[in-house]
Amino acid sequence: MQPSEPISLRRRFIGMVFVSFLANAVVVVSITWLSGFFIAPEQRFLTVMFDSDFEVLFVSRILPFLIVMPIIAYRFAPCFAGDFREKVEASVSLQKRVLQLPITTAVIATAGWVIGIFAFGLIISFFRSGTPRSFVIDSLIFSWVLAAMALIVMYYLLEFMNRRLILPHVSAGFQIEALKGTFNLSMRMRLALHLVATVGLPLAILSRIIFFLNQLKPAESAYLPAKDFILLLAVIIITGLILTWLQSKFISAPLKAMQAATEQVQRGDYDAHVSVTSGDEIGALAVDINAMAKGLKEREAMRDMFGKLVDPSVRDYLLHNRSAITGETREVTILFCDLAGFTSYSEQESPEAVVAFLNGYFSVAQKVVTTNGGIINKFIGDAFMALFNAPVPLESHAASAVQAARDFRSHFERLRSGYGQGAPRFRIGIHTGEVIAGRIGSEDRQEYTVIGDAVNTASRIEALGKKVGENMLVSDATVAQLTEAGLRRVGSVRLRGKSTPTGIYAI
Repeated sequence: MQPSEPISLRRRFIGMVFVSFLANAVVVVSITWLSGFFIAPEQRFLTVMFDSDFEVLFVSRILPFLIVMPIIAYRFAPCFAGDFREKVEASVSLQKRVLQLPITTAVIATAGWVIGIFAFGLIISFFRSGTPRSFVIDSLIFSWVLAAMALIVMYYLLEFMNRRLILPHVSAGFQIEALKGTFNLSMRMRLALHLVATVGLPLAILSRIIFFLNQLKPAESAYLPAKDFILLLAVIIITGLILTWLQSKFISAPLKAMQAATEQVQRGDYDAHVSVTSGDEIGALAVDINAMAKGLKEREAMRDMFGKLVDPSVRDYLLHNRSAITGETREVTILFCDLAGFTSYSEQESPEAVVAFLNGYFSVAQKVVTTNGGIINKFIGDAFMALFNAPVPLESHAASAVQAARDFRSHFERLRSGYGQGAPRFRIGIHTGEVIAGRIGSEDRQEYTVIGDAVNTASRIEALGKKVGENMLVSDATVAQLTEAGLRRVGSVRLRGKSTPTGIYAI
């Protein structure tokens, strides 16, 4: 049976607690061996003696552990909750806590070492009379080196676990505020810590060795057997290589992930996400990339929605041409289409059938108008108005409108045949003229449209089809811009609101 995600996360956090104890245990186990490099040979028996002294052992090692344990448990406690994933998405403080767990745990544990150092110094100085001063000094120096080792070993192990096992599962909703705070180490601080780990501590140990070798006569001293020195150098080199590899992974891994995410965004996939694995500048960049991808995804969703409310070509053109929004005078060809007999059809058929027919009718209209370079500007009940040469420029807009009418006729007849003889028929009127095109409406709601006499003329030509018995009529203004033949003259008609007759042709 597969564990649930909360249980899996809980186990990973328990693993981090265990590793923090293990890191301290490794340092404790190495005390006996490392003390040989810091304590003079003639005083090493004091180390053995104090290690067997229960009071010294309790005050300097066990008591500090008992003090810091509850604090570490408190830091981890929220992470063991079954609904931790949901909580961390909604809480900046929890996000900050998860990011800072490695360094805060290491610092708290190191505080235990510091307490032990002071306790050990006090007890051997004031309660164990006769202890040589040189031994006290050497022991304190040695203890500080151990504390630094514990801090570094614990930090690197917990940081590695946090980045690999925890943060990829919980950092989806991390906010930039979570990356602010004292314990969110910057890149400079991380590199400084790495310098201490790979250069500072080895130099401290080797300096102590050189000091003893300078003070002691080799003929009288068994201070440093060759095998121990070789082993020490091997440990220093291997540890330095491991820490350098880890530090390079801490930098290169998130950068590669961010590079992959940006390439994903460039391909138009806005579901890209980068795990926030640190509270430094790289983590801040990851948060910014996630916010950018989310913003682009939302903008694309709005763009798609805008494209459903407005013709996509209008959307794209208006986004890049501000003058078309504010208003302009332009010659356009307008195609007006209405259904004949739709009222009686809608009364006789079921609502489902009526809606299905209208959707098919408008789909045909959208397809043929768009194919011929125009846009459907309005759906008006069972009618629509298409524009050619607005807002997107179209050189042969009159010819394109006539061709769209012809294409519509063939597609519509195929659609109508599926609904029987009682299905509505259509009428089209086409006219070319100057209009004012732009964004029209109130401050709160606007639409791109055209206004002017040409719009009224196209509508009246469409209505004229009922009187003359033709379903596709074109004005002489449109015909004047055509280079083809094939149109039949119907006659001249004085349209309502016009002082002169308009020549009418049938397609």
